[in-house]
Amino acid sequence: MAKATIDKTIRTSASVRAIDGPARARAVGRAHRMFVFAVPCALFVGACASAPTDTPPKPLVVTLGREPDAAPPAQRFHESVLAGLREAWVERDLERMDNLLSTSRAGATPEQVESYTSYDVLVASAFVETAGFQFKGFRFLNVDTLDGGRVPPDLELSQEAPLELRIQAQAGASYRIPRQEADAVTRFVITTHFEDYHVDGSVARSATPYRFSAQRDLVITDDEPFVIPLPTLPNAPDGVLFRKLRVEGVLFCAAFYETLESGTEARMLPRLELESLSAMQFLAGFRTSKVRSAPLEVLTVATQEPGRFAPHLLTASFFVARDGVRADKDRATGLLVEALRRSSAAAKAIMAALLLVVGEDEAPKLRDRDAWLRWWDLRRMDAVKSGPVKSGPVKSGAAKSK
Repeated sequence: MAKATIDKTIRTSASVRAIDGPARARAVGRAHRMFVFAVPCALFVGACASAPTDTPPKPLVVTLGREPDAAPPAQRFHESVLAGLREAWVERDLERMDNLLSTSRAGATPEQVESYTSYDVLVASAFVETAGFQFKGFRFLNVDTLDGGRVPPDLELSQEAPLELRIQAQAGASYRIPRQEADAVTRFVITTHFEDYHVDGSVARSATPYRFSAQRDLVITDDEPFVIPLPTLPNAPDGVLFRKLRVEGVLFCAAFYETLESGTEARMLPRLELESLSAMQFLAGFRTSKVRSAPLEVLTVATQEPGRFAPHLLTASFFVARDGVRADKDRATGLLVEALRRSSAAAKAIMAALLLVVGEDEAPKLRDRDAWLRWWDLRRMDAVKSGPVKSGPVKSGAAKSK
């Protein structure tokens, strides 16, 4: 049919050549329109005739949002939870980790379940370390009798002050640290640090390490804490005016087990940081002296003759720095700077006293005499808008009224 239509169109076009004038023009137009219409129709009919009629068309499938081999939704969900756990562990956000671990684990792969189990152990271990003990560190025996109940106590340099290491679990908790497991050995590393202040203002720092291995398994409960006595504090060298001491230590665990109702669970606690202990030691008789009860009053007198009263000046400055309010520290700073400006006597002791009162953070970077004087002058200039910094002597009894 298509072929006949095309042939007829060709014959019509050919016959037009025998016609002249307007009739020929009309004939050409009809022939052209027939050809333009006939060719696409013939192609369409031919295509329909050649298409199979017994095969249904295949559906068009469009994939949105995932590749054909992408992980199932449950697996991707657990991967996001584990990513949150990793982030929370880096931030040591135990509360968030605990909440994430309460998520149902249905649909997780074996590898994901193993990761969840590892985080369970990490969180349980962290909770034991941070909240599983009533006390784990150093303390003085009979602390109430050492300095009238003051904690930490101020001691005399020659005063007996027995120490102990005590590790006590929270109520209902029970832990066991084996003496040895495989090649690992449970051991203690304890260090006592000293800062010795001398009359001339010099400071000597030293440390005494003390290491020993556990002689038995450590079973730690509330009712049965682990307690061992420690060696007596060593005597200070001659010439020490007062001494700062700090005892710190670490317990390295061969392994760590927690006893639960369901059984014994291993915890990842290779080491336990022990709570440190700090104290001060002074020359005998300091408790009955005004150097502790009224240090600003003592400092007012001592700065008049710093060469003669250097021990009082330095010790009183320590007590002002530790126990005084801001106004006391400002007054003490002015007294010390003016003493440094007037005389070079005991200059090293005065600058050491200034460092005690002002503190490392606020002190000038250079700490010779000229640097301290420049620092004080600039400080006073900065304080002009709010009023001058007072540096004169206090009246009798003023320290007691503060």
